[in-house]
Amino acid sequence: MESGMKKILIGIMASSILLDGCVQGGLQGLLPAGGMDEGNAQPENAQESQPPFDGIEELACIPDSASFETAWVTRVIDGDSIEVNLDGESCQVRYIGIDTPEYYSKEQTRAEQAKSANQELVSGKTVYLFRDRSDKDKYGRLLRYVATSEVFVNLEMVKSGYAAVKEYRPDTACHETFWQAAQEVQVR
Repeated sequence: MESGMKKILIGIMASSILLDGCVQGGLQGLLPAGGMDEGNAQPENAQESQPPFDGIEELACIPDSASFETAWVTRVIDGDSIEVNLDGESCQVRYIGIDTPEYYSKEQTRAEQAKSANQELVSGKTVYLFRDRSDKDKYGRLLRYVATSEVFVNLEMVKSGYAAVKEYRPDTACHETFWQAAQEVQVR
């Protein structure tokens, strides 16, 4: 019995020490470096709480841009598909609302150019994934609008002429935005 009590006491003491260290050291990391503005109890650097893609106006077409997933691009599959690490899982993502040429077609050169353009935009970067209405396509790929901190990727692929606008119902929230961008590309 004495051995069991010693183990319990050692466990309690260890927990106490760990909790004390978390409380003492942990609070420092939670406060902003500039401290708090006592007038409104908000961090002085309140802009840090805004998402990194906040300045991308074209994202306004996304139904709920406040709800997003953060992922890391591990591979660019082609001009309209990527593979990401999302919460520790490998997932394929198909860009909503656009279509690029397939590699194994008579448009192989354009497919390679689209993949290269997509790589320039997202390869090795953190991306932000936004749903429209559907979660996945029939192949199990996540259907998403994709942004980096600098650009709305789906739209940029259209603006650069590497992707065609393709309406895939019911995920059509940004179709008009993409269509207008495509019209501007044709005028150039």
